[in-house]
Parts: sequence; C-alpha cells; structure tokens
Amino acid sequence: MGDAATRGDFVRTVSASSSQGNASVQSAGTIAAAGGRAIAVDVQAGGLASVAVHDVTVTGPRCDAILAEGNEIAIAIVNTGAVAASGGGVGGIYAHTLGNVTISGTSSVTTRGDDATGIRVDAGEAVSIPAGGIEAIGD
Repeated sequence: MGDAATRGDFVRTVSASSSQGNASVQSAGTIAAAGGRAIAVDVQAGGLASVAVHDVTVTGPRCDAILAEGNEIAIAIVNTGAVAASGGGVGGIYAHTLGNVTISGTSSVTTRGDDATGIRVDAGEAVSIPAGGIEAIGD
C-alpha cells in the first residue's frame, strides 16, 4: 500500500481485524490521521497482530499513531521510517497483549503534547523494544 490519510474525529486511516486469526497492515508509504481520538494504524487480532509500515503520523488530541492488540504482536518500522504524534494525550505506539510484543526497526518515535507517550506496551509475556530514538515532549 502507498500513502493514506484521513481527517476527522474518531477516524481510522488503516484498520485490520480478525476475531480468531491473524491480522496485518503493511505499507511502504506514509499513513496519516488528523482529528480528535484518531488512529492512523489500528490492528486487532485473535492471533498475531502484525504491523510493517514506513512513516506514521497523527495530529490531534488523544490520538494514537499505531494501536495493536492481539495474542502476539509484531511491529516493524521499516526503511528508516518514523512514528510521530502531536497533541494532548497522544501516543506513538500502543501495544496490548497477553503474549509477546516485538517492536523493531524504529529510527524514531516522537510525541509532542501534554500527557504524550512514545511507546506503551501492556504485555503478559516478553517485550522487545529497540533502544534509542524515542522522544516524548510535553508542552
């Protein structure tokens, strides 16, 4: 997939879901969302939730650039891509699972705004996150 963008409150730019099996999103372009509680990439899976993207950006209050939930989670930011979020209460990457979480390849995760979070992981098992390139800046 190439570039994709949405604008408006509660929008999902790219969404994939499966209640029983795996779900994935792959993109070599830029995925963007703007608006209150917007999510650029939303993956929900009963099995593996997989995300392989280049650049992801969100702007607006309470937005998430990448939201992934599943029994296992694998997130790869490829080709020196970046994750950026700006606005109050924004999140760069949020992963929630009872299993393992692997986040790889991030050249940078940058969030700006009050109560901003770069990467948040709630996991029941092992978590792997690369070091460096994570920045959360409050206003």
